[in-house]
Amino acid sequence: MKILIKEFKKYEKNTLRAFCDLELLDLCLVIKGCGVHQKEGRAWISFPGQKYKTQDGETAWADILTFSDDNKREEFRKSAVSAVKRFVENENQKKQYSDKPKEDPSDVPF
Repeated sequence: MKILIKEFKKYEKNTLRAFCDLELLDLCLVIKGCGVHQKEGRAWISFPGQKYKTQDGETAWADILTFSDDNKREEFRKSAVSAVKRFVENENQKKQYSDKPKEDPSDVPF
């Protein structure tokens, strides 16, 4: 499954680490507002949900999207987590590069 990270915003609360928009390239489908979660070395992606109040007045979330096949769910999880890891590594490399002092053009050997 080919997945592209379209947007990524860090947000840390409990297991939540970020929100992102994912594009499933083979389906030409963008899923906005997915949660990126991590706990005890395990990572997963949650689909956006719909907020509602329970009879007790508590806030709860209802799934909007779900997989009907466990194998497809796991395939998606692995692909999405891998895409997020690649995205974060790429962003960290960009940051490391931009944090380096600018070279003096006279120092360039050509």
